[in-house]
Amino acid sequence: MEKTQRKQSLNCLSNTPKLFDLNELLSSLKITPGQMGNMKGLIYIEGLTEKQVRQKLSHSKIIRTNRFGVNSCLYYILFEDVKGRYLCLFNSDKECFRALFFNYILLN
Repeated sequence: MEKTQRKQSLNCLSNTPKLFDLNELLSSLKITPGQMGNMKGLIYIEGLTEKQVRQKLSHSKIIRTNRFGVNSCLYYILFEDVKGRYLCLFNSDKECFRALFFNYILLN
């Protein structure tokens, strides 16, 4: 059963790029390619529930949030805490929830 869950998780991850264009999203947030290069990297957090994402954001100031992607099934949240600004992307699929966090600390 664990192998099946892991395989499903990998399938969900492999489908991620087909759902949205990250460059288009960052452009709509007015993040330039140069600024994007300053991001410290992508952190993929597997297995977070919606409640855990909300908990992670609970002590943060939400700057902007919206739906996007095919059928508007994805969400982004631009937020900041004491360490800087971050961009969180996540899907609304309860069977295969995943969240992507980008460090936004060097951006204005």
